[in-house]
Amino acid sequence: MGNNKMDALKFGTRKTPYTAKEVFDAICNRIKVVPEIIDYRGTSHATELIDTYEFSILTSLNFGGCEGIYLTLYAKTDTEEKYIGCFKTLRNSKDAMIEMGKLAGEFIYEMTNFVDENIDDFSWSGYEVYYNGAFRIEISKKERALERCATLSEKYDDVRLLDLATRCEINWEKERKKYA
Repeated sequence: MGNNKMDALKFGTRKTPYTAKEVFDAICNRIKVVPEIIDYRGTSHATELIDTYEFSILTSLNFGGCEGIYLTLYAKTDTEEKYIGCFKTLRNSKDAMIEMGKLAGEFIYEMTNFVDENIDDFSWSGYEVYYNGAFRIEISKKERALERCATLSEKYDDVRLLDLATRCEINWEKERKKYA
């Protein structure tokens, strides 16, 4: 069955999910040109976890209640919106609004690429079935993952199951007997 912990290179390098602050800071570092008009940027929800890659990046670009323009960014899953961060300028002009819109587009582009490049570090729920030494399938339900392991084991010698939340390998043959 192998080691209890699977090779970290196969499913990412992080021991915990990214926080919203870590994601925001990483994307800000990737953005090539931040408009000079930005007076403030940041995130106050440093502990909110981004633990899935299955989200849409939402932006809210609006004039502030008393001054300036705000660009607020969220990660939206099927069940919730997680605040990522915001940018603010004190300017109120059309040109400032257009610059903030460009920044929104660049943030979405860079965040999409960042998640794609680090996809395994954004997978923290469900199970991965590895087979034939390299191929893998992500499955949300444990029972379905166990069934898939059994089916694949009829064709392949090397079938392994990983719990994405713990990053530990599961002895799927032993575990499957519990469900039989």
